[in-house]
Amino acid sequence: MAQCGCAVDGNVAPRAQNKGATHFPPRKTVRNMIVGIGIDLVEVGRIAHAMENPRFVERVLTPREREICQSPINVAGRWAAKEAVYKASGMDLGWQDVEVLNGPNGEPIATILPEGRLMVNLQIHVSISHERKLAVAVAVCEQI
Repeated sequence: MAQCGCAVDGNVAPRAQNKGATHFPPRKTVRNMIVGIGIDLVEVGRIAHAMENPRFVERVLTPREREICQSPINVAGRWAAKEAVYKASGMDLGWQDVEVLNGPNGEPIATILPEGRLMVNLQIHVSISHERKLAVAVAVCEQI
């Protein structure tokens, strides 16, 4: 059987027999470790009601987040993302300790503040999704 050079756990995987098979590049030899996964779902209406109190947004969002999040659906997405990061990191964090901003392509980028607070190199992957009445976010914390 022909070999394709795809490394799977240090072994070379055999080439798939069908022509529609996906060819994956070799994996890196350095492996990062996932230290936690978190998810949160929130009703947009609940956040809209809470936003009637101006102190709510000031308590939950950092100043830079407040610049980009004005609508209840966006605030709900940030709320869910922060909750997901709390769960994934396993750290005792406050609302102002996690900041979720937009990357160059609009993707959410989560950071734990202050950045020097982390004892280990931690990379946070976060995804936010919205629907009319719901916002959901998933976070994966990876030690690098």
